[in-house]
Amino acid sequence: MDIQSVRTSEVSCGFFNLMNNKGIVGVRVTIRRSDASQGKGSNIEEVLTFVNAHLAANNSGIPDRNRDYQSIVKPLLFETINGERIIF
Repeated sequence: MDIQSVRTSEVSCGFFNLMNNKGIVGVRVTIRRSDASQGKGSNIEEVLTFVNAHLAANNSGIPDRNRDYQSIVKPLLFETINGERIIF
């Protein structure tokens, strides 16, 4: 098994968009492993994506949390080796 690539992405938000104390981070790992069932030299490529967010807390923060989620999940992009950008 070989790690082919590791890509990261981040989007921040926060108090009136002035303080970036909230946000989302993501890591995308591409792994290549050999597939013995397909014959010698055959590989399977797998992509794992990990996402973590720090958003408004408590029940009173639900409207802020929902608004922030909508604004940060779409721009969470991972750049590929050839420069393309993939949406989370």
